[in-house]
Amino acid sequence: MSSEFVKIGNTRIKRSNIKTFGTSFNDVVVKDDFSTEVDKFVSGIRGIFTLNTELMDYSRKPTKIRKRYVFVTTYQNDNYQFSEQDIDIDKVLKLLEGD
Repeated sequence: MSSEFVKIGNTRIKRSNIKTFGTSFNDVVVKDDFSTEVDKFVSGIRGIFTLNTELMDYSRKPTKIRKRYVFVTTYQNDNYQFSEQDIDIDKVLKLLEGD
């Protein structure tokens, strides 16, 4: 017994409007907490001390994280993306497949 609408996160999508759906990955560049703290430290003492260049190089290295997301495209060409941080991807896929 399926409902007429699918609710994903805060979005309601009518089942009959869904053209395609699936999962994919997205590479996101983030800085870790340590490098953020090093940047704060460096900016706080800039001009007073000379820091080791290795410390300066480390504080500027970004980290890539691969994040999984669900995409839904409707016949009206609306494109939705829901990241794994916001939803349970496996539950949403089962909901979209409809039993």
